Amino acid sequence: MTQYARPDSDVSRNSEWTNSSSGTTDLYSFIDEDTADDTDYIKFNSSWSENTSSVRFSLSDISEPADLSTVKVVFRSKAYQAWFSDISGKVILYQGSSAIAQKSYSSASAWGGSSFTTIDDFTLSSAEAGNITDWSDLELLFRNNDNEGTGSYIYISQAYLEAGAAAGGGSSSVFKIASRVKQQTTTTGTGTVDLDTSVDGFQSFVDGIGDGNTTYYVLESGDSWEVGVGTVTDASPDTLSRDTVLASSNSGSKISLADTSDVFCTQPASKAVLLDSDDRVAVNQTSPVSTLDVGGSVSGAATELTYADDSTTLDETHGTVTVDTTGAAAAAMDDVDIILPAAAAATKGRLYTVKKIDTESTPVKVTVASAGTIDGETAVNLFLQNDFITVQCVYDGSSYAWHIIAEYHKPHVASLKQTSAQSIGSGSLVVVSYDTIEYEEGAEADTANEKITVKRAGKYLVSANIAMTGMGSAGYIQLNFETNGSASERFNKVRAKSSSEGNPAAHCTALLDLDVDDYVRVMAYHATGSSRNTNSGSASVQNEMRFFVQEMR
Repeated sequence: MTQYARPDSDVSRNSEWTNSSSGTTDLYSFIDEDTADDTDYIKFNSSWSENTSSVRFSLSDISEPADLSTVKVVFRSKAYQAWFSDISGKVILYQGSSAIAQKSYSSASAWGGSSFTTIDDFTLSSAEAGNITDWSDLELLFRNNDNEGTGSYIYISQAYLEAGAAAGGGSSSVFKIASRVKQQTTTTGTGTVDLDTSVDGFQSFVDGIGDGNTTYYVLESGDSWEVGVGTVTDASPDTLSRDTVLASSNSGSKISLADTSDVFCTQPASKAVLLDSDDRVAVNQTSPVSTLDVGGSVSGAATELTYADDSTTLDETHGTVTVDTTGAAAAAMDDVDIILPAAAAATKGRLYTVKKIDTESTPVKVTVASAGTIDGETAVNLFLQNDFITVQCVYDGSSYAWHIIAEYHKPHVASLKQTSAQSIGSGSLVVVSYDTIEYEEGAEADTANEKITVKRAGKYLVSANIAMTGMGSAGYIQLNFETNGSASERFNKVRAKSSSEGNPAAHCTALLDLDVDDYVRVMAYHATGSSRNTNSGSASVQNEMRFFVQEMR
């Protein structure tokens, strides 16, 4: 969870700095709110006498973040320049008396111009943040650099230090609530609460929430109250930081504690997820219309696997799984296996999405444990980049099964080309040869065996053309397709008779229903009495000889 260190007391001020009511005390309370309020602020009012003028605040405690690059100073300000050189100044972050980082703002526009503007360009480098050794001793200073004369102003309505989630020292902090957590405190003011007296019948924050964890809290001090998010620290004494105020009797800002106050764990109404009278759950919605109605983004488990994970069985920790098979072929892997858990009551309704994200030829093979099936099939292969399936375990009243809910499979295609003339003997079917692979994606093109093999069952558009020379005026060329090398599986015979030039050409197209590993070849025939050449390899040839197979999806 993001941490915020906000002003919690005044350290020092020059006379030119006051609050929006021209007061000179507790200036921090005018810029410490969680939600910016531009109606209360602190201001610098220039005069003829000052050279530099500053105001300095201590900040509330936070923990060292796990990622030091997340630390930045944020403030809301505006400025007006009345005289001489443009108004300029600095913002400086201190730990105690040591300056950690600073940033200059050299013009009225850099301070936000004429309207309050959130300035969030003061990000510490990891090295600067690494110089902080005590995250409970931070101070923030705003300074004007020189004499601008009367009538120049800088206004600041909010300021804080922002940092990423706290480093866990080997274990990550969590957000947690627990029943019957209550203590008392004699802390006064608006800072971090010392957790003092335990209350009979209740557990302490350290026992119920745990060291380093965050929780919802309520503070009650007399007639004042505050609901917020705080972090528990096991120390002497134990403490609870006031990280974020959700609501309070002080218009949403921190209340000032006095005497003895009660602090306890709660579930704020604004953060509750409730089942309405129609058994519908609303998240960030006031009027749900579905069983679960979410007014915002939804996150789920996402995992990327590499070819090193040659067989991974999914479980309840998975949701979306992307698979990179790069290098799998070099590792002599036929495929990368993703195994769904068996369809059962324990997986009823569960959704998985599996996607292949690389361009390698090794497929991702999705199967089901215990010899289960997906829509009746023992496996679904993802052959090409961006192929995916989304599956869900469905109960039909008597049995459980995995079904495909959504899928995308890029159509497979391969193309061969003949660039050199081939001699075709007379009186028998001859396999047309091809010497160039033009395209190969999913399907396999093979010049050694003059065939194209499909790797997925389905309907395929098959097309080829051929041209012959020296056929004579009465000659003809016949073209047809053959599957799996079988004379009984020849389709779409086409004949083209010669013209007076004796150079016939034929084109054949078919829609074939092919199974996995079926292959197709092109066959040619003529009966002129002697061998004739295909009309290939000549610059004058207008119709090049090609053969392609394309999946229809």
